[in-house]
Amino acid sequence: MGIEALLIGISLFEVGMLYWLLCGTVLEKRYFQKKDWVILCVNIVSVGVGEGINRSLLFFSQNIFLVSVVFTCICVVAINGQNKLLKTIIVILYYTIVALIDFLLRLCA
Repeated sequence: MGIEALLIGISLFEVGMLYWLLCGTVLEKRYFQKKDWVILCVNIVSVGVGEGINRSLLFFSQNIFLVSVVFTCICVVAINGQNKLLKTIIVILYYTIVALIDFLLRLCA
């Protein structure tokens, strides 16, 4: 149970870092409304918990990776519909880099 909680916490942190990156580049936090904060928090919790549970069962799942990318892209575009392509590219690159770092750390361990 303790390892699962740690994996969920790490996944929540990773998704939170993605939104920190997005808010620093393409999302304007000062113009957020209440619905935007709700979308952001729901996405962080749902994707973070889903990835954490998946990591406790399997090391990597291509299906969860794709679902996370698509769900996050939908949420990011729902927050602010401008620059859809740039936001999608940032989300895909972020999740890909995180997956590659996971593989490299697993290889080194």
